[in-house]
Amino acid sequence: MNVNKISKIFIEQDEEIVFVVENIINAPSDRVIVVVPNVSALTSSAVSLKILSKQILKSNKLVVLVSDNINARHMAEKANMVVKAKMSDVTTDAWAEARDLKSRQLDELEKLKKELLGGRTPGIEVDIKEGPIAAKVVDAPEDVKAEEEIKPIMERPRQKPKIVDINAIKFVAGGDIADMPELLDIERRRMNDDDISVNDEAMEDALEKESKESDLVGTDVDAIIRKHKRQNFKLGLPKFKLSMPTFFKKLGSGWGIRIILAAIIIFLGYSVYAYFSTSTVAFTIYLNKTTSPISKNITADTSAVQNIPDKATIVAENLSKQATQTGTSVPTGTGQTGSQATGQVTIFNLKATSVQLPAGTVLTEQKTGTGLKYTLPTAVMVPATSGGTLGKVDSVAITSLTFGTQYNLSTTTPTPASIKFAVGSYNINTEVYAEAFSDVTGGTTQNTTIVSKDDVDALKATISDQLKISLMDQLKSLLSSDDILLTGSEKYNEDSFKTSVAVGSAVTTTGTDSDNVQFTAELKMTLTAIKISKTDLNSIAKSIVELANQSKTTSSVQSISVSISDPIIENVKIDGAKATFDMRTNATIFPDLKVDDLKNLVAGKSVDEAKALLGRFGGVQNVRAIYNPPYIPYAIQKVPDDVSRISISTTEYIP
Repeated sequence: MNVNKISKIFIEQDEEIVFVVENIINAPSDRVIVVVPNVSALTSSAVSLKILSKQILKSNKLVVLVSDNINARHMAEKANMVVKAKMSDVTTDAWAEARDLKSRQLDELEKLKKELLGGRTPGIEVDIKEGPIAAKVVDAPEDVKAEEEIKPIMERPRQKPKIVDINAIKFVAGGDIADMPELLDIERRRMNDDDISVNDEAMEDALEKESKESDLVGTDVDAIIRKHKRQNFKLGLPKFKLSMPTFFKKLGSGWGIRIILAAIIIFLGYSVYAYFSTSTVAFTIYLNKTTSPISKNITADTSAVQNIPDKATIVAENLSKQATQTGTSVPTGTGQTGSQATGQVTIFNLKATSVQLPAGTVLTEQKTGTGLKYTLPTAVMVPATSGGTLGKVDSVAITSLTFGTQYNLSTTTPTPASIKFAVGSYNINTEVYAEAFSDVTGGTTQNTTIVSKDDVDALKATISDQLKISLMDQLKSLLSSDDILLTGSEKYNEDSFKTSVAVGSAVTTTGTDSDNVQFTAELKMTLTAIKISKTDLNSIAKSIVELANQSKTTSSVQSISVSISDPIIENVKIDGAKATFDMRTNATIFPDLKVDDLKNLVAGKSVDEAKALLGRFGGVQNVRAIYNPPYIPYAIQKVPDDVSRISISTTEYIP
């Protein structure tokens, strides 16, 4: 046995515990990984798992179960077995765990065995011989003394015989049947009247049996039988037996001989007629069933219109499902909010032409040197400078670009007493500028909760997981019992994602309850995957088997019947419209003989020759024939020429 390698056993869904244990015991290495499907007869029963655990304990194997079913793993752990969720979890630590668990169980069994053996006390062996019965102490402790000699049990006196008649039914109790001639006469008359066929030998057996069952202590049964024979006891002697000598005497006369000869002639004539006209023969052909493993790389093409067996290509189909998922979350980011500062300015136009300033024009503060920005909420037309009169517009409203106390400006501090602003991209010295002669006020700042990027990412991940599960369930609802979804071909595409509040923004509360400070998100996603047909896979597998067995089915009367077990699909790779994967399955091959052609083949042959012809086909283990009428000697038994009197059936050979 190879102790360095690890054997892997893949359990079928309906595989019974007996075959699972056999495969584990026959594994070529002492470390075995048993891969159990999600739904399996093995893990559906706690009894099966306990049986498997005990059988492993008796062997020299270390076994680790692999199952992605949480209930199966729980039941296996309760049965004292090491179980993992996936193959990658079976590490050296897992084998060490299996070894420790097995050692602990063996230690517990050994401890229990010692306790049971230690609690045994020597027994007393009784040696029964003729005469007085004595008890002999065997391996008894010194303090146990031999019992006094046991005297034989005294025979109880028999009850006096009594016959009770109840409704013409006689009941006998007590006494010895040998001393009751009345009872024997009654029984003799009844047996003669009923003509029951019981001979003297049967009578002796019956009396012997009765004597044994009735505890006749000290009675000589043989003497009783001889006594009744001497009295010409004819219990059950049949009437036809009494008349047998007369019958044979008449049979030896002339008319008797003629009857015998006539019977022989009739029998021979019927035998000849039956041999040629009514004889039948029934052949049973026992066929060997073989199992062949299949491993093949398959291509599933969504653009193919039919299967191509010689290229191991099958038709595939794209499936698609779209859904939308929404979710809510409480923001956890911290930020600030507040009010915007407002004020009034006078806009001066140094140009000889009027200037049109649209709403939203940015004014940059020049006094503090911080470059605070404000905007015009409405459009403003500033007249040109003409004839020495400076073009201007008074009391023009401005608003800070955003909230904050830093946008509050004073005209008194620092000096000068006014605040100058650059207007848009105009030159402040030669074109257009603005000046405030009163304070800019109203800007406020306060701390608040905002929607952070982490908040949005966390909510998106949550609803994405929920949406993927929902999409997969919806996609599986499109599958029939014959469809197989290629695991690994799934693709999730994000179509859109929207939130009710932008990142960095504060959430508007509803009422005074802080729990209402939430934001929502909506995710739309599309799932696409490739499905194939189990029928198409079986067709490819059958083609592989039939091609491999083509040399064995060249006869016109023989072919093979192939059945394929559920395939296992591994190593799925997607390349555009195609998917490639490895398929593993088992093919059960059973010879298929054309019965009608076989009848024509053996018609007119001797039975022995027909059996030889039928036995030459591949897969035939044995051939049996039943010929009718059965009294025809085997040497001259012949298969009828009429195929309607030939029966051929096939069945599986079971050793």
